[in-house]
Amino acid sequence: MIEIKTKGNKPTNTDIYNIDADKQLLIAAWAYGLQAGDDIHRLSLYSFIQSHLASKTEENLQRILQNSQNWLKKGKGIYKLTTKGYDQLLNFNYDKPNFVIPQTSIFTFSTKINNGKDSISVTVDPIKHTNIAKQNGVKEKPYTIIQHIENTTRNKIKTEKTSAPRQILNWILNSDNYEWSIENFTTTEIVLPEPTVGNEDENEQNEIINLILDSNSSKQSIINELKNLKEKDLELIEINGKSYKRDNNTIAKIKFLRDFKCQICGTAIKKKDGRNYVEAAHIKPKHQEGKETPDNIILLCPNHHKEFDIGDRVIISHNADKIIFLLNELRYEINLKLE
Repeated sequence: MIEIKTKGNKPTNTDIYNIDADKQLLIAAWAYGLQAGDDIHRLSLYSFIQSHLASKTEENLQRILQNSQNWLKKGKGIYKLTTKGYDQLLNFNYDKPNFVIPQTSIFTFSTKINNGKDSISVTVDPIKHTNIAKQNGVKEKPYTIIQHIENTTRNKIKTEKTSAPRQILNWILNSDNYEWSIENFTTTEIVLPEPTVGNEDENEQNEIINLILDSNSSKQSIINELKNLKEKDLELIEINGKSYKRDNNTIAKIKFLRDFKCQICGTAIKKKDGRNYVEAAHIKPKHQEGKETPDNIILLCPNHHKEFDIGDRVIISHNADKIIFLLNELRYEINLKLE
């Protein structure tokens, strides 16, 4: 059993260390709670392996990832876990992780030089798709840090066809020991609110989802319905002879298409009755004439929904395809396209 932690040292468990990289990538998928068809950025996969499993460089892992039938490359560093990969993952017979790592987690790897006086670190941010090099906790020009490392240790950092921050990260991974931590992630349990008696909207949405499942409607047909929404449509619609609010119909279909997962942390919450639970948040609030359309709705777990509503939120850009925003100084980029 692999215990997921939020900080630690260079992996030393030889049984895990010597597992082939293809399997290590699937173990990383397990740690993030991925299922068949789920997307993840490659830096998230690499960071978990480098922190929990083995000190393998990005170059080594990238070669395996690109050629593996367990993953489908989608572009911009995003990979989809294939059905074949998920089936192999199920064959591992692992228990559920002690907690699931959100894909927004930022890893920092560090080591010390100069008799422990200087700390060299690289922060890996899968959201911004960047590696940030620091010396003694302060961001510096990467080549300045490389020069300091070489002058202090008398060791030449290997020059490769890669960025300077990644060269520093590779040097850290190849050191005798390093520390790592997850900076913006806490293991606080997501608390699911008790069902509210008379929650008509939630009940209606669940009824509509059941109708979708019973009808075996294709995702494409649902996408087409949502794309044809018009502001002048009636507030009430009729499905199988029963009236439902148009807004609940829209939200139910968005939940279905987006797999009932929080679009910030990727969490999927299972209720006692077996149903999945997620909440819909309006980017532009309804009281400000925000529309009940896919480009104005994101799905969030209860914790992130509350943070989205009351936290320090700054929208950087927002269009029909995606929204980029800062929430309590963390940057998020969320896909709004129907696919």
